[in-house]
Amino acid sequence: MSSSSQTKNSQRVQTTSLPSVTLLHRLCKRLKPMMTYTTYLSQQQLNDLGVKCTELDFDTGIPADEGPRFLQLAPLEHIETLAKENNLIEKYIVNTSFETDDNWHTMRAISYFYTYDLFRFPSEMDKYKYTANDQDMPYETVLDHSPWSISYEYCDSIRMDGFHWGTYFALKLSDNSEPDMICFLGNTNPLDDEKIYIGELWCIARFSGSQLSQKEHRHNQTASVTVVSGSGRSLRVVQGYVNTNDESVVVRKSAIIELKGDDENNLKKLLQVCRWFLAQPCKK
Repeated sequence: MSSSSQTKNSQRVQTTSLPSVTLLHRLCKRLKPMMTYTTYLSQQQLNDLGVKCTELDFDTGIPADEGPRFLQLAPLEHIETLAKENNLIEKYIVNTSFETDDNWHTMRAISYFYTYDLFRFPSEMDKYKYTANDQDMPYETVLDHSPWSISYEYCDSIRMDGFHWGTYFALKLSDNSEPDMICFLGNTNPLDDEKIYIGELWCIARFSGSQLSQKEHRHNQTASVTVVSGSGRSLRVVQGYVNTNDESVVVRKSAIIELKGDDENNLKKLLQVCRWFLAQPCKK
């Protein structure tokens, strides 16, 4: 065998997804029984699970750790143009979404703002009739002008006494060139600056492991999952990936964004969050 062939084979071995998949599946196995009795994970629990927490800048998408940056946020001007084109400035959803103290229903109203008003996804009844790339789709969606398409296969929901969380939608790259994902996660319990939801970590571990297990992504060592997490009037971004250098899972979290202003300021913050959903994938 030539030295060049040996080098190529060595590179393939080094870039296999198997170690990351094994680590992520092991993490999911440990998290699953915990989901029956806890909502938040303490720092000690995260340490025991081999998870390292760091910060993520909401406005720029730049992480505090030295790991790769996975998303280049969409320009706010682009998002504002989309809002105007879809007449969202006058939409009733912005005026009525925040009149209830029910965290779950308020969070659902926010998710509908993205899915049905801005992205214009097919309705719940229509979603089984169309795929994101279906030529028979009755209208063009915002995602048609982005690198992402909706994936209905990645939807989890947990309902137990005292808490309820679920993923409302998930996005994968349309060309499947990278295994990275973005999703919207809703929770009944309030966000906590000092703690990670078990649902946030579950989405990162399960979705990332599933993506890396696919044949076309087995040459990747890691897959980032970016979670826009919401409860009531609060939103934040949590992003996770496997650090193959020390075989840990890194979880980055942004500051919490509160939608407690007037309609104009609430809409502005909703559009700022949308920059994450329409971001360009990158690794730098």
